[in-house]
Amino acid sequence: MSNRPQNYLKREAFQCHYEIVGEGEPLLIIGSVQYYQPLFARLALPNIQCIFFDQRTHAIPTAPTQAADYTIDRITADIEALRCHLKLPTWSVFGHSGHALLAMAYARAHPNHVQRLLLCAISPDLSPATFAAADAHWTTTASAARQQHWAQQMAQLPADLQADPEQIMQHICRRMGARRWYDYRFDEQALWDKVHVNATGFASLWQDQFKQPAQVADGHRFTMPTWLSWGRYDFSYPSIDCWEPYRIQFNDWNQTIFERSGHTPFYEEPAAFNQALLNWFQS
Repeated sequence: MSNRPQNYLKREAFQCHYEIVGEGEPLLIIGSVQYYQPLFARLALPNIQCIFFDQRTHAIPTAPTQAADYTIDRITADIEALRCHLKLPTWSVFGHSGHALLAMAYARAHPNHVQRLLLCAISPDLSPATFAAADAHWTTTASAARQQHWAQQMAQLPADLQADPEQIMQHICRRMGARRWYDYRFDEQALWDKVHVNATGFASLWQDQFKQPAQVADGHRFTMPTWLSWGRYDFSYPSIDCWEPYRIQFNDWNQTIFERSGHTPFYEEPAAFNQALLNWFQS
C-alpha cells in the first residue's frame, strides 16, 4: 500500500483531513485519520483503497464552534461532499464504534452511492436502555478480576477529567479499558497520541444524538450488503444479540465474532480480521 500526500476538505468551520492509501475498490473509514490509519496499517488489503476521513469531531476548527455544528446530518453531508470531491460514483463505508452510527446514517441518506456497509463494535444505538443492557451483560459475564480492574481504573477518571477536560473522549476510553479490550490490562493511551477530539463535538454526538432511537428503529431497510464485526470481549455494549430485532431490515446481513477481541478487533486480531474482511469483500 502506498501513501499519498495529505489532503484537506474545507467544510464550514472545519478543515477535514483525509488520507488515501492503496489502490482498488474504495473503502471509506470514518473517524480520526490519526487514530485509524495506524491501526489499519496492521492489515494487508490488496485491491482495496482505504480513504481515512476526519469527521468534524476530529477536524481542526478554523473558527469557534458550538453543538449545532456537530450534527449527524452535517457530518453525513461532509461525507457526501468528500465522495463528490474525489469523483467516486460509489464506495464502501466502514464505521467503528460511534462512527458506525454515522456510517449507517450516510447509507440511509445515499444508498445508491454505498456498495457495502461495514459496521464494527456498535450496538443499534447508545440509548440508556442499551447501556442498561450492557451493564447487565457486564456484571453477569465478565470475570471478577476484570470487573475489579475496571473499578480501579474508573476511580481515577474524575481526576483525569479535572486535569484535562478537553480530552474527555480519550480519558473515558482509557479508563473503560477493561470493558473494551480482550487483555483487560491493556492501556490504550498511546493509540490516542496526536488524535484531536473536539470536546463540544463529542458531547453533541456521543452524549446526545447517539442516544436517540436507532437508525433502524423506524423500520428503514438497508439494501446494500452489510457486515457487522464484533469482539467477544467487548463489554461496551450488550451481546451481539442486541441486533436480532433489526437484522430483518438488512437485505444482506453478515456478522463475524472475533473470540480474542474486545472493542477493536482489527487491532487485537489483525490477521483474523484481515481475512474475514477480504473473504466478505470477495463473496
